[in-house]
Amino acid sequence: MIGVLLTIVMICSTTFFAKADAVKLQNTEKKSDGVRSILLDSSCFTVNLDNNVIHVDFLILLRDVNIFIVSSDGREIHQQIISPQISSVDINLSGKEPGVYTVYFTDATGSCLFGEFVLP
Repeated sequence: MIGVLLTIVMICSTTFFAKADAVKLQNTEKKSDGVRSILLDSSCFTVNLDNNVIHVDFLILLRDVNIFIVSSDGREIHQQIISPQISSVDINLSGKEPGVYTVYFTDATGSCLFGEFVLP
């Protein structure tokens, strides 16, 4: 009985994780007074898109991070500041037009990570 329940839980969790698409982040350096951030990099968090919701898990966050989501025509559709006390955030993009969007993560030092995703 326990084996059957564990199998069902594993199948359900695998199905859940298979639906989420990882958003691959790239680094672009913006220099601010010659300071480079070694704190904001892709190992600090994970970003996934699941059913028009961007889910961000912060693994390490030592300073405020700005999140911007921009449409392919340059319109900012979301902006949020994340403080170090927050461990995850969900950004619901339901109702937004289908297309290619870019999510940007920046910090006070000018460090910037970004990744593209597609809303169906």
